[in-house]
Amino acid sequence: FLFDLARTTWRPKTLRDLVAEVGRAFEVDLATGELGFVGCDSGSPPEAPLERLDSDDAVLRFVERGTSGEVDSQVIRTELPDRVSAELRRPRKLALLASGRQVSKFSGVFADLEVELSLKLFDCGHFRAKEGGTRSASASPTTSSSGGVVIEGRWQETETGLSLEVLVRFQEPSGRRRPLDGAGLYDFVPVEERIAELGFVGRGDDRLAGEFPIASSTAECGRFCRVELQAETSLQRPASAAAPQADDDDEEYRHLLKEVPPRKPPPPPKSRDWDDDWDNDEPRWPMYLGIVLFIIIILTFAWVWYEEQYAPETPTDFEEL
Repeated sequence: FLFDLARTTWRPKTLRDLVAEVGRAFEVDLATGELGFVGCDSGSPPEAPLERLDSDDAVLRFVERGTSGEVDSQVIRTELPDRVSAELRRPRKLALLASGRQVSKFSGVFADLEVELSLKLFDCGHFRAKEGGTRSASASPTTSSSGGVVIEGRWQETETGLSLEVLVRFQEPSGRRRPLDGAGLYDFVPVEERIAELGFVGRGDDRLAGEFPIASSTAECGRFCRVELQAETSLQRPASAAAPQADDDDEEYRHLLKEVPPRKPPPPPKSRDWDDDWDNDEPRWPMYLGIVLFIIIILTFAWVWYEEQYAPETPTDFEEL
């Protein structure tokens, strides 16, 4: 996470001020011990060691050197804690901060720069804006090779349009997948560029126009440039129960983002009730008849065997003669 103090009049006075700004960008509560800050002056040689900002006095000394005019610009860096970077590495998230469904998408250009801008709104109250390359053929190599600048924050509908609060800004990687190691540079949003007001044009809510913060520091229009946006999907209020919209930037992974309907658990096996077998309507007399015949046959064989073995032999008529 990077603080570029040359782009803002805001200056930290304590170490807690820096921690609070990082927590605000990602909407998490952070403790001072979770982050370590280092500072660097623009006039320092590349081999010069970074200045550790581990106390309030160290922060004040570093900032006062910049306000006194000793250096032209200053930057402060910090590494995000693991619990924050782990959320940023989740591959199926459509945005860093948003956790809901996409309810609308607007697209257009900055009028003075011909720079494309897309704005996506989510029902959880977050938005994701992407500043892409210019529409002209003479686009810079940096713009064409990168994935664009992404701005995320919170949105709220007003009587005349949308009010946007910018929380974080970063350069989107050229690949569609985020780096597995969480590598990336997230910028501190200056206090002068955090609020943007976009008004509805006409009677409907399918067109927006207003001043939006431009990421390029060399823009001639200053911090804000006028933008006109046209809705690609109509604005659905958060209470709407419409089907979720897939993210156009992740079209080739759209099949991974579809919601899988929950599988119904298999019905439990029916326990066999032996009483039901005895209480059925089938007649029982064939069973009893079979048992009786079986017993008679056994007794008959037993009697024949006994007669052959133990019964006395009777003299025949020939023997008497």
